[in-house]
Amino acid sequence: MKTYRLVALLAVAALGLAGCGGSKPFCDRQKESFDSVLGTMSDCPSAKSMMEANRPDDSKCEANYADCSAADKEILDATVTCLSGLPTCTKDTEATTWASKAIVCQSKANSLSTACAKISRPSFCKVQKATLDLTLQKVANCPTMKSGMEAGRPPDGKCDTVYPSCTEADQVVLDDMVRCLSALPVCTPETETGTWATGAIACQNKANLLSESCAPITQP
Repeated sequence: MKTYRLVALLAVAALGLAGCGGSKPFCDRQKESFDSVLGTMSDCPSAKSMMEANRPDDSKCEANYADCSAADKEILDATVTCLSGLPTCTKDTEATTWASKAIVCQSKANSLSTACAKISRPSFCKVQKATLDLTLQKVANCPTMKSGMEAGRPPDGKCDTVYPSCTEADQVVLDDMVRCLSALPVCTPETETGTWATGAIACQNKANLLSESCAPITQP
């Protein structure tokens, strides 16, 4: 299954790839690169939380890297190049230009094969929480929308209970919802009841495709 995670697949692309001239194994580079990116995000607590939530399990890299094809490795290399070009995250850019640039990098990895994508699959529940935290930051200047999002937020711990009941098709839908929320711009008083609300509703409506057993994962 092709997976989506804002920044998660960025993490796959550590600095360099095995077979591309690096002296260290790819998985070691992945870990070191991820540590380096996190080290530049001290002024961006929400984005850093998302990055940490999306951090891949080192054991998954060791177990799945050999399953990546030559085409997969080219995709990973392109993602590395993009990641390397990310500027330092600041309070002013955390939810705007920095997030947008990170999404562009991540989108390069959407074509990874199912076998290779497993290399960076993190806990969805951690990603969901971090995504909702960042989205709430984006609506800081939109009190009505913020109040509605806070009221509709699933309680912590519910995801861990429900997620095992979600099918593979459900997981695709959930990944799509996270991607949609991550791409939302910062809400302003001018867009709160217009374009921003329309975009947020479109993200939320994706939950209508979830199975009955998985649907509670997005409910308060």
